[in-house]
Amino acid sequence: MPDWLLLFAAGCSKVLLKQSAWGEGGARADDLGRTALHWATDSGHVELVSLLLQHGPDLILQDTDGMTALHYAALTEHEQISRSLVEAGADIEVADSEGETPAMLFSDAWSWAAKAGSVTSDDEQL
Repeated sequence: MPDWLLLFAAGCSKVLLKQSAWGEGGARADDLGRTALHWATDSGHVELVSLLLQHGPDLILQDTDGMTALHYAALTEHEQISRSLVEAGADIEVADSEGETPAMLFSDAWSWAAKAGSVTSDDEQL
């Protein structure tokens, strides 16, 4: 998705964004299974991710590669977006089609997840 389109979407009213990002019965996805949250996360658009999170998106929705928005945040090392997703309830242990989890992909996953309260001392032994 081009940056100009994401920036335009970020500048839209919440009502317009909600109508364009969600259809009846849930999030609209493209032919790759990616939603606006996947694309905004992958592109590092903090403001747009924050706006989308206000509408309660499905944080475990996986694209055709089995990747959630948190996988994209981890791959691109967008730590601020990763934190926002985890604080909103994203699961750091959802495996993609390769068997990789966001926790495995992000170099400092345990340290920031522990600070966000998503990792217990038992989890840190993994």
